[in-house]
Amino acid sequence: MSITLNQTLHGYSSGHHLLASSISLSETSKRKMDILSDLSGPDIAEGFEDYFSGYFLETEQLIVLAKTWYAGEMSRPGCVWTHSILFKLDDIDDLSQGLDDLLTFFVRPSSNINFDSYSLPLAMTSLSQLTNKKDKKDKKRLQYLLWVMLGHQPPNMIISKNSNEYLNELLYLWLTCCRELPPSYSFITGSMSIRSDSENTICLQFVPQGLRNRMYHSGMNISVLKSIDEVQKFPPWVLFVCNIIQNGKWSAFVSFRNLFGHEYSDFKYLTSFIKLYSVLCGKNGFLNLYESLELIEKLFSNQKISVGNKLLQLYFEGALTSWGEKISYTNTIIATLKFEWISVNENSLISLVSNSFDLDKDGAKKVVQYLAKIENSQIQERYLSLYANLLSAKMLEEFTGMDYGMCSVLITLNPALAECDTIWTQALGYQKGILDSLKICKESATLSKKIAYKILDNSSYDFSCEIFTLWGESAIQIFLEYLLQFRTLLHRDTAQMVAFCKAHSKTAACMFEEKYSTLSIQQVVILLDIIDPYTEKVSEKILIKSFEEITLEDLSIQQKNCLADFYLPLILRSSTKFPNDLVAFVVTNVHDRLANLLYPEDGWRKLQTLLPDTTWLNQWDKCKRVRKAIKNKGYNIKKLNAYNDNEMDIHLL
Repeated sequence: MSITLNQTLHGYSSGHHLLASSISLSETSKRKMDILSDLSGPDIAEGFEDYFSGYFLETEQLIVLAKTWYAGEMSRPGCVWTHSILFKLDDIDDLSQGLDDLLTFFVRPSSNINFDSYSLPLAMTSLSQLTNKKDKKDKKRLQYLLWVMLGHQPPNMIISKNSNEYLNELLYLWLTCCRELPPSYSFITGSMSIRSDSENTICLQFVPQGLRNRMYHSGMNISVLKSIDEVQKFPPWVLFVCNIIQNGKWSAFVSFRNLFGHEYSDFKYLTSFIKLYSVLCGKNGFLNLYESLELIEKLFSNQKISVGNKLLQLYFEGALTSWGEKISYTNTIIATLKFEWISVNENSLISLVSNSFDLDKDGAKKVVQYLAKIENSQIQERYLSLYANLLSAKMLEEFTGMDYGMCSVLITLNPALAECDTIWTQALGYQKGILDSLKICKESATLSKKIAYKILDNSSYDFSCEIFTLWGESAIQIFLEYLLQFRTLLHRDTAQMVAFCKAHSKTAACMFEEKYSTLSIQQVVILLDIIDPYTEKVSEKILIKSFEEITLEDLSIQQKNCLADFYLPLILRSSTKFPNDLVAFVVTNVHDRLANLLYPEDGWRKLQTLLPDTTWLNQWDKCKRVRKAIKNKGYNIKKLNAYNDNEMDIHLL
């Protein structure tokens, strides 16, 4: 395959004009070429007897590379020959790699030859068939021209020792970066005065040292830049660009920049995108999204929202995989927090947080520590809820180091984390704080009873009130399990727990009926002490059967009293006939304590509501009222005959 190149020749023949051409050009292009093919100034400086020019023909969309020679052999002073080669934009990649081959096509004519050869197209071997040749480009000159061409808004002027000093580097960069330079970017390597095409000043002009002051004071809008020897150090982006161009990776940068759309194709954004690209493409397949976003805020102050969010969108869409697939998830999350102008949708944020949590636990911990301390509740809820849901109770201690601030806010968002055993071994204030967090949770979620078990299993403090507040009547069942020693309670103060159970004794009554056959005597006594016999309804059959299984001799006095105090109200309230031995035990126990003034006053106040009245004179006799109540229920208990209410037989007097 070969590349077709067109050519033209300009020179003097009754004036400077086109002498030969292999292509038909528009009048606009002809005028432009006539001007730019003529002598570059009134003088000729040593080392600048020939020079190169490069520019663009808009009408034909062709690039022109021209070489001009001073024609000293002509009788008229100031005559030049200019041989121009014209090629398409599509061919610049091949041409940039085959500059030596391209330059061999330039031939200086003379006045005594036929110009017909300049009227024929040329053919150049394509890149795929070019032989590898030693790179003749100087690295420092490459860096210098990159700094000039990409880093400064044209037109610019630089000092040169001769017209060929920068030629190889200039042509290579011009062809390589052609699409990224300003439209119609132009240059001339030997300018003896400020050159223009009548409309626009040539973008880059190389001048001899002796003409520097004249050019500087010309009054035209052109910047005179430092010479290569005056530049002490090039910016990092210049070194980066030089490296990727020399390694054939410029096209990768161009592809990256194009992802952001046509609105950022303007030359003024070029170095900004180069700097962004140099930061984004880390080593070993890493993409530095955090550093990139940080740089975007500095470089694209007015467009940071558009560019920054586009960068993240490209990453999440997988459009950046050619440059790397790995990122620092934690740093990227920090960037979304630091730069409020960044917008991250929920799915993308979930992906960031979950990956950060899995791959960078220490980083995720630092993010949570920061979030736990800020005042912005919306940000806290959005980000921390994701971390909270990724954690488990077993992971909480290691992840937070039991930092109170982290634990409390995470538990507020995910109450299941309160199942962590270590929480309930902390100081009293710490545990109370976590309970306050659970109270906040209760407003929006149903708390698992597992948390209550964890508290009672591990805490040495009595939080019965708090547990009841959080779980309501569900807590009674839990309390009973500990009171009956189905589970081991760490602390020993059960007074509040018993009080709550007695206030909701229906739960205890149901448990008694369900489990009585599996309960020990001690457990039965504990339950019966809790159940309110004045208000609760308990199955008489179960009560009778349960009593039959009790060995009274094995009970303590307190346990016997408890049984008697429970059964007597039920006997008096029930229409069922209880066994005489049961009734005898109950009534005797109560009767003896009443007779000896050992019966508690609060118990009597309840009991007397079930007892019949006696004569007003005997109303003080509590024992008599109990005997009368039992007789009224139809019980004839021999053991009570000693307390017969009948008058004594007269013969005993």
